[in-house]
Amino acid sequence: MVTAETKNNDNKFKHFLRRIFGHSSGDIAFNIILYLFIFIFLAIMVTPFIYVICESFKSRKLIDGVPTDVWSFAAYIKVLENESIFRAYLNTFISTAFGTLVAVALTTVGAYPLSKKKLIGRQVFIVYVLITMLFSGGLIPFYILIRNVLKLTDNFLVYIIIGATGAFNIFIVKGYFQGIPEELYESAALDGAGEFRIFFSIYLPLSKPIIATVALWVAVGKWNDYMTGLLYITSSEKLLIQNILRGMLSKASSTSGIGGDNSLQALAESTKMATVIISIIPIIMVYPFVQKYFTKGVMLGSVKG
Repeated sequence: MVTAETKNNDNKFKHFLRRIFGHSSGDIAFNIILYLFIFIFLAIMVTPFIYVICESFKSRKLIDGVPTDVWSFAAYIKVLENESIFRAYLNTFISTAFGTLVAVALTTVGAYPLSKKKLIGRQVFIVYVLITMLFSGGLIPFYILIRNVLKLTDNFLVYIIIGATGAFNIFIVKGYFQGIPEELYESAALDGAGEFRIFFSIYLPLSKPIIATVALWVAVGKWNDYMTGLLYITSSEKLLIQNILRGMLSKASSTSGIGGDNSLQALAESTKMATVIISIIPIIMVYPFVQKYFTKGVMLGSVKG
């Protein structure tokens, strides 16, 4: 016996399917193919990550004298037993935080005047910034500049100064500033607001999406920075997490015991995967907080005709 509640549930289910796949046969076929491609693409993207996680929990234990793969935290314990890893984490957090703040500040301050067509010599400044993006002096002159001219060898400031700004980010932010309606600038100027007041009260609040995007780009680059520590840092206590993990990976051994149980061993491959997971966790935790700025702007309704 079909009850009214059953019919209601069937109608809701049909309505749900129509919302997903459409009403006509053409829409249904198209959406099925589309979802199939999305599923395949998602599987391709997620499978390596799942593999890394699973491998990081694999260890080997002697069961009846036979080495057997088991699930354990042995690889993570091995990585976290390194005394220098926590200091390296702190160094990386500090360099990433301050480096990102400095980079975002310099990028926005540099992009704002370039977005104004009334700036005297604007084209000259734009070409000057563009040249730095198209041409590079090379690694050797840059190394000499940092080591002999600025004398930042084994100085923590080298993490912040290198990559403090970039031409590409300046042009991205400049383009976003130019998209802000000129009426807002003119209205504020008529009310007596100066450039600093307009910049901090109008442009920065309306530019959260692009600022968050640039900040994430810079933060990921700072967190994954390996070459700076390799080239310019000589003290082990000033190294970043990537340098410490790289050293641990090179020393990974399939026969290294964990804890007091000599029958429980972290595999070399598991130790490598555990270091990968430990190094990417902070970035993964930050991404959800800035994701909304990638998909939704704040300009809608800011100017009424």
